[in-house]
Amino acid sequence: MVKAKRARKDGSADDYASKSYWDSRYEANAISHEWYYSFDILQPLLSQFVNNGICSADKALEIGCGDRPLVDKFTQLGFRASSLYAVDYSKVVIDMLRKQQIEGSINPDVHFEEADARNMPAYQPNSFTMILDKGTTDAMLSSKSRKEGIRNAKQIFSEIVRILALNGTFVLVSHMEVESEEFDTIMSEVF
Repeated sequence: MVKAKRARKDGSADDYASKSYWDSRYEANAISHEWYYSFDILQPLLSQFVNNGICSADKALEIGCGDRPLVDKFTQLGFRASSLYAVDYSKVVIDMLRKQQIEGSINPDVHFEEADARNMPAYQPNSFTMILDKGTTDAMLSSKSRKEGIRNAKQIFSEIVRILALNGTFVLVSHMEVESEEFDTIMSEVF
């Protein structure tokens, strides 16, 4: 299981799968670092998908974008800003991102929407040529119970399969080692 819980002084653990956890972190402005990797680090990898014709630069979505979305920089990959979408289930962070758009620090044409990656009915099947998950599945796997974490991951991947275009590209940025027993075990339970 992905070990994404951090112990507090009182012995309890942060619940990274909880919407209320993220809302309170964003309300307290308690996040001041990049989770996992920045766009600059991931750009060479992402560019390979678009430049080698694996993925067309039509429409992209980032799930669980948090306060440091990457999708707004996808214009550097050839996507039009108006074809870029980012969702997070924290209304607090989506409001913050929209405020940053008004202030001019994020492209105003990018679509930021409050939505849960486990259920995104606003998006039609086969909508996106690229979908990025940077840590969202890891956070949802760290739920209170393994069974709930696996259910969360199944729901996320089910939605990704539904809204990803035929021949689309799904990029999963995770702390799990792909060539590990942990990854194999979790993926066998998810699929």
